[in-house]
Amino acid sequence: MKTMRRAGKQWRATAPDCVVDCFYEPDFSDCYTVVTNQGYEHNGTNFYLVFSSSPNLGTSGWHEMKHHDITAYRYRCGHKRIKWEDVPEVVRSVVEIDGSEVTA
Repeated sequence: MKTMRRAGKQWRATAPDCVVDCFYEPDFSDCYTVVTNQGYEHNGTNFYLVFSSSPNLGTSGWHEMKHHDITAYRYRCGHKRIKWEDVPEVVRSVVEIDGSEVTA
């Protein structure tokens, strides 16, 4: 499985090891997006788990993206990157709890 490059230390200083990147996109209903390095390989294609959440609406969910799609997303949305500390506590707790259960 390919290893995804993580965001710089200033963005993920206190983030768990599973977190690769975090984004805030106020134009979308799921405005917080957390990219993780957890995933699987299927027929030679690498898939990674991404958590999207909108605490104001009470919606959230895990979904999977192909490696090249995540790379393109991170490039396009680089100006929307936020620090792990800026992600709301309710979103961080889900990523920390569910993220550890996904790999178990």
